[in-house]
Amino acid sequence: MTDIARDLAYILRPNPPQSDEEDWKEYQFRLQQTKQARDDLEARFRSIQLEQDGDPVLARLQELEQQRRQAVEETRAILAYAREFVRPEPYRLQALAKAAGMSISGVRSTYDHKHIEVVANRLQRSDRRQKALGINPPSLDLLSGPIATIYNDSAGYGQQ
Repeated sequence: MTDIARDLAYILRPNPPQSDEEDWKEYQFRLQQTKQARDDLEARFRSIQLEQDGDPVLARLQELEQQRRQAVEETRAILAYAREFVRPEPYRLQALAKAAGMSISGVRSTYDHKHIEVVANRLQRSDRRQKALGINPPSLDLLSGPIATIYNDSAGYGQQ
């Protein structure tokens, strides 16, 4: 039978290649660190296998999907900040697109008013459009969705 926990640990924590500038002792140290990280990961996967219907492959894929969703939301919040809050002028679309691995139109359309509201609330200041109109940051107590989860978690709301 396939040892899924061991296989996944080796896939995700392979031995590092030795660089030409690195001496044998340094490389052995890095190998030991990698082995420890791999052993820890394998133990984690084994504990998942012990759970009823525990599957380390599916569990890791679910973790990665959650991390991907969080990275997308963080990217949207950072882009909203860079375009709507940085003064005296916002970051240029071209620079943001290059840094985020997106097109200019992707940067322009990836965040919306909810992301702007989250950033405004966290910073306790108005975005450039609100400031021009003399509007104070809105309260986000009733905001829902993925960005609200990130906001509530970072603000300490929803933690038991």
